[in-house]
Amino acid sequence: MNPKIPRYEEKILYENIKGTSEKITLIDNVDNYKYLEIYTKADNDYGQTCTKIDLSQENKHFNINQIYISSAHSDAILKVAMLKINNNFIEVLRNGGVRMESAGITLNSNWKVSITKVIGYK
Repeated sequence: MNPKIPRYEEKILYENIKGTSEKITLIDNVDNYKYLEIYTKADNDYGQTCTKIDLSQENKHFNINQIYISSAHSDAILKVAMLKINNNFIEVLRNGGVRMESAGITLNSNWKVSITKVIGYK
């Protein structure tokens, strides 16, 4: 017996190929969706990641991460952003990052996670 896989209607709520780390206005209210997919990229286009956000939580604060290996410096980079998702806005509350290399670990509060696309699923 094959279990039924739920099908969700999807809608692109925001898209910007360059990405932004500023407040985003979505084309619809997030209360109309079960979950979001938030796509991010590194400032230098090393890679793209996707984070699924379950909107059933009462607390609408979420963390998204981006981890990649720098081909130029042979180090690993972790960038983190805290988001507040409410109505038809995504607001970046905090950003930061860590560089891990053989010489040690460096913290950087100026690094930003750039959001390129948000897809809502009903």
